This record gives sequence, C-alpha cells and structure tokens, in this order.
Amino acid sequence: MSSTVTIDGQECVIVPDGPLDQDAYDKAPVKVVHILKEATKSDGLAGKLLENIRKDGTVKWRIWKVTARRSYALQNGLRPWDSLSPEAFGQAFRASAVLNLNDTIPCGKEDRFTSDTEGVARFAGLRWPDTREKITQLRPSVVVCGGTYELATRLFRDRGEAVQDQGDFFVWEGIPFIKAFHPSFWGRRHSDEYEEFRQRSLKAMPLFAR
Repeated sequence: MSSTVTIDGQECVIVPDGPLDQDAYDKAPVKVVHILKEATKSDGLAGKLLENIRKDGTVKWRIWKVTARRSYALQNGLRPWDSLSPEAFGQAFRASAVLNLNDTIPCGKEDRFTSDTEGVARFAGLRWPDTREKITQLRPSVVVCGGTYELATRLFRDRGEAVQDQGDFFVWEGIPFIKAFHPSFWGRRHSDEYEEFRQRSLKAMPLFAR
C-alpha cells in the first residue's frame, strides 16, 4: 500500500523511489544516485526502471540507456563505453538508485502522469526535507542531476545549506552533485554524449573514485 502525505491541505500519494536493486546497490563500490523529475504514476519510479532491464541485462528505451551508461561510467573510472556489451550497462544501472523530485500525486489522480513544471518545483520544495533525508540514508558516492541541477542547487540554498559550486558540479556534505542534461536530451544524437559527460564529471572524480 502506498504511503500518503498532506501537502497544502491536500492528501497526496508518495511515489516510491530509491535503489533499483537494494542488494546490488549495497555492494556497488561507487554508489551512484540519479536525481530526476519524472512524470510517473503511483507504482513508483525505481520499480518502473528495474522493469526496463531485460532478462539478458540490456536496457529498454533511449533515456534509460543514457542513465545506465552514466552509471557505468561513474562506477568504472569514467571508462569509455563505446565498445562495451549492452549487458554491462544493465548491471551498472541495477546497482544505482533514483530519487524523483516529482514524487507526489494528489489522491484520486494516481492513474495520471504529473508533469507541470511549476507544480513539480513547488512540491519538490515542500517535500525536500524527506528527499534530503533519503540522500543521507543512501550515502551516495556521487549524484547525477539529470536536468535537475539548478532546482537541486536552489532547494539546498533556500534552506541555508552550504553548497560549494564548482561550475559543473557542487559539493554538499562531501558528496559531488554533477550537472547533466536530462537523459532525453541525447535521444538519437549521442555522438558526443560520452565526452560531454566525462568533461562534466572529471573534476569531481577525485571525490568519488575508488
């Protein structure tokens, strides 16, 4: 049964997120968390993404393939991914976690997708104490902000949190939060995808590399 929370006097369903596979995440030498703001139904983002890893280890849909490749790169010292088998990305993705800033749906609308930008930002702000606590519990080595970098930075700073902005990433409590395009940005145009992500991640690497 889904949990609920009252926001601005309205009861809302909390959409589950977190590790795709808890055991794989716990064993990962570099724990990667992706902060997204996805339009989801009430059955949850982490479960939805786990379903997108096929039995042979390959990943469905372009945007989740991008997210899986990012997980692989960060877990493997930014190793190039061009020559790898698709199964390697599925394994890396399974060992990562997702946090969704769009994690609440008003009760009675559980079968609908939520995507209003202003609404997402407002609810993300109201839900931020819980999201912050989830970040603390996950103890990530590195966080990828896929289209959420500016919003995440603002959510920390609006609450007086000390963040060290380094341009392509900021640091909070010793954890680097890397700025990245939303995975859908790459779609069909992925020729520069690896190099763009590598350049953004390289300076942060000493903080999370194993």
